[in-house]
Amino acid sequence: MPKVTVLMPVHNGAHFLAEAIESILTQTFDDFEFVIVDDGSTDATSEILRLYGERDARIRVLREAKVGIVTALNRGLAMASGTYLARMDADDCALPNRLKMQVDLLDASPTVIACGSAVYQMGSKSGLVSMPRTDKQCKLFLAIGNCFAHPAVMFRMDAIKLYGLRYSNEYLYAEDYKLWSDMAAYGNFHNLRQPLLRYRVHSAQVGQRKRDSQRDAHLRVAHENLSRMNVSICVDDLQKFLWPVGEGFLGMVRYQQFCIILLLPVLRRKNFRQWFFVRKMLGIVVRNTLRFAVGGRVKVAI
Repeated sequence: MPKVTVLMPVHNGAHFLAEAIESILTQTFDDFEFVIVDDGSTDATSEILRLYGERDARIRVLREAKVGIVTALNRGLAMASGTYLARMDADDCALPNRLKMQVDLLDASPTVIACGSAVYQMGSKSGLVSMPRTDKQCKLFLAIGNCFAHPAVMFRMDAIKLYGLRYSNEYLYAEDYKLWSDMAAYGNFHNLRQPLLRYRVHSAQVGQRKRDSQRDAHLRVAHENLSRMNVSICVDDLQKFLWPVGEGFLGMVRYQQFCIILLLPVLRRKNFRQWFFVRKMLGIVVRNTLRFAVGGRVKVAI
């Protein structure tokens, strides 16, 4: 049985696929199987996977009719035989020490159920994206958004099996956010400070093509998490905070007044009055305020 299962779904990902596969095959840690779910691809993806499968016995390819990302992920989970599962996307690149560093952390920290990392952006955006590091920070971030970069996460498969955890089609496009929210009750979270993945930003991503559906699912998860924390914020107000609509000076002033009314009761509570969380909230307000200054609909705030 391999120590790690690397799980990567792909649908018509031929353009970046070889680079993503190579970044896993050349890892400094090599005790892994590489489960790749071909979700009904119609481009050269299947041929690329066939060639790599013939070259490296660690690659296991599951070819499916088009079933969608959530079902593809869950079928990959069912195939996994590793102690740990590392997620990977077909348009990203893992840095050489990624698997080793995450395995070392999970081996040394039995209470940690999931481990992510900072990531480098590439493509239409560039730069380092830091993530909340400690368990306390990660779980507080779940109140408002994702605490992990999904393709940079490694988690324990025994927890997945023991607690019946799965990706949910009811939260399509925020299925990872929902999974971490469900998983949070069963162990600690941690993000390594070091970036272990180069995360590609491009126009074909789900977040760009299906933004409205993604926001709806995100809001439902955030609202559920806030309710569990005994915070009463309605979905509409949460949406206005994260993705306000308006333009110009008047819109900016109204948004700032709204944020003060919305956030002050939350930040007065001791468990939310943590600098890293306050900084996150202020960052959202500042970025949205700056976008109001140039007019138009605010596109992304988290």
